[in-house]
Amino acid sequence: HDTYVWDSVLGHFSQYPAQDLLTCAMFLRVVLLPRFLCSFHDLNAPDARVYGRLVSLDVNTDLIAKVLLNESVTALGVVWVISIGVFAYLLYIFERQDADPASVFSLARYRNCVWLTIITMTTVGYGDCFPSTRMGRICTVAACFFAE
Repeated sequence: HDTYVWDSVLGHFSQYPAQDLLTCAMFLRVVLLPRFLCSFHDLNAPDARVYGRLVSLDVNTDLIAKVLLNESVTALGVVWVISIGVFAYLLYIFERQDADPASVFSLARYRNCVWLTIITMTTVGYGDCFPSTRMGRICTVAACFFAE
């Protein structure tokens, strides 16, 4: 079963196989990665939660994730590389049906999707390649906001 999304820029419906959309839904599990990384941090200890209550500080997963990303450049790098891979793959799924494979900057090539994701997340925006489908644009905007 395929899903069709109207793309006003292209003037036709873009066709997305159900398997590709399920693959996109599978990437929602990446949201659980910070919770997993936080379980190994020292602030996850019961003593840290007690000290947090003494100073009216809620020691939860959000706080531990912020501390972890501020303390560890390695953790920040891992999260950044994983997010580039996920957003680039989502962009590849959404753009490959309507992309021109003969073009040098075609988003039917995964490496160009990685390039566009990095350029978007760093807010450089050269303009050499860009998404043309509605779902590709939504994915690119989400990558930009995620990088903030």
